Amino acid sequence: MLSIAIQEPPVGTQHTQDEPMKMASPSSAEEDSPMVNGGTIILVGREPTYLPNTCENKASIMLGNAFPCDGTVVCWEYFRKDAKSAANVGVWRKMADNGPYCFQLIGENELQPGEMDRQIVHVPCEERIHVKTGDILGVHYSVYNIHGAVANAAENQGVRDEELYNTLTAEVFEEQIDVGDVVDLNENKVCSEKRAFAIRAHLLPDT
Repeated sequence: MLSIAIQEPPVGTQHTQDEPMKMASPSSAEEDSPMVNGGTIILVGREPTYLPNTCENKASIMLGNAFPCDGTVVCWEYFRKDAKSAANVGVWRKMADNGPYCFQLIGENELQPGEMDRQIVHVPCEERIHVKTGDILGVHYSVYNIHGAVANAAENQGVRDEELYNTLTAEVFEEQIDVGDVVDLNENKVCSEKRAFAIRAHLLPDT
């Protein structure tokens, strides 16, 4: 089995809805990662350390967490703030031709309930999500969840400004959408705020 090099882009590059998507340049980091057959693992998202909030059960699309290249998500790391709720972590693609708040759900993996702590979830080969450059990290939940499960924080909650990124939230739930659907967030009470989420994807770039 070949060894892997790991690269980690800086947390959340900020941009507004009218600005072009900015991709952070990877930098080296010493982190654990699943063993895959060669290649370089890129970490997309924030280091999953403790954050104070669970938030509502609304969908969150993290505009500042864009994938910098084509590849496959082989692992998720996150900090769980609720032990009983499942979370659906997904990859979204902006569909600008359909409208300014239109996104397509490219793929999702369900994060099962577990201990309120840092979690590492290795994705089976048949469930891995293939992403394209510019696709965006997001998380959504069942309509029956009382609140979210992935730890997060807003402004003035002990998080550095550079860790906060523009996030769209909307009343979009797991029961309403399937992979491949295009969702107009403007029809689902969308709002924009700056937040940090304790989650990141391990991306194996295409060769």
